[in-house]
Amino acid sequence: MTEHSVFFDLSQGISKAIQVPIGTCEEIRQHVDEVTASGGLKVIQYKNNPPHWDRYTPSTEVPNEIASNIVINHNRFVRWLYYGLAEWSKNPPKECEELTPEFAASIWYGLSTLELPVERWSSDYYQTEMQKLFNVMTTGECDGIAWTTDKLTRQQAIDVVHLFESYLDRHDIRLEMPIGRDYFTDEYVWCENCGIVADEDSWWDSDRDAAICAHCDSAID
Repeated sequence: MTEHSVFFDLSQGISKAIQVPIGTCEEIRQHVDEVTASGGLKVIQYKNNPPHWDRYTPSTEVPNEIASNIVINHNRFVRWLYYGLAEWSKNPPKECEELTPEFAASIWYGLSTLELPVERWSSDYYQTEMQKLFNVMTTGECDGIAWTTDKLTRQQAIDVVHLFESYLDRHDIRLEMPIGRDYFTDEYVWCENCGIVADEDSWWDSDRDAAICAHCDSAID
């Protein structure tokens, strides 16, 4: 089973000011404005209720590749700020400014996480999600997702990712996790001795006129 952190999604702001590194408030404001504009999102507000986005996925008018990057980068920013505020509230930075409840209320809508339907995933988005899935299953936690059952071995987790491949890999990039690496990639070669080898773990030997596996020094077809 898994448990998911909601980050800022179910809150409406902060009750007291937090000391944050200088420039943080402007960085938040710029980020929220940029995501709102580039994602084709609209800020709406009913009477005295807090403002919110009209949707939590980029507009369909935004190309899928761009939409994927927006969601990846925005959710990464939300996680960074969430954990940052928790740390700064306990250990205020030496050079700081105040993030006030009033300022927080004006941008809080822009700290909601975004989602993207599978049919809009770019190859990079798919790779990011599969890496997250692998990390959750093998380490017990990643990006706010907690794995509450026994951790899987490296190979078990790879097998699970491959199980989802036919449903989620819409770009046919066929991710693999090379020997000696802890990340998925579509840039790899096959060594008869070692199996799947990352491109950076092979080199070209002009004397042998062949690519050489860095793990066993044998030629790769």
